[in-house]
Amino acid sequence: MRRSRSRGPLAGADSLSSLATDTFVGHALIPSFIGDMEKPQDFPKALGISMTAQLVLYTITGAVVYHYTGTSCSIFFDGAA
Repeated sequence: MRRSRSRGPLAGADSLSSLATDTFVGHALIPSFIGDMEKPQDFPKALGISMTAQLVLYTITGAVVYHYTGTSCSIFFDGAA
């Protein structure tokens, strides 16, 4: 049994708002992290390493999930494929 979804202009607003919240929620912590570091001038290097690690881990996770589900997973993009 499939649940009907809204097809109006605001159909994806809940997903979009949670994506925006998750994307920017950590930015308020940056000054606190810099202030707590022994060498604050190393923050750009630490940020670069952290973002590279996140990119690699999320890419691997996405590739593995896509490998096992492929186009048969339509929970997020109903009817997009």
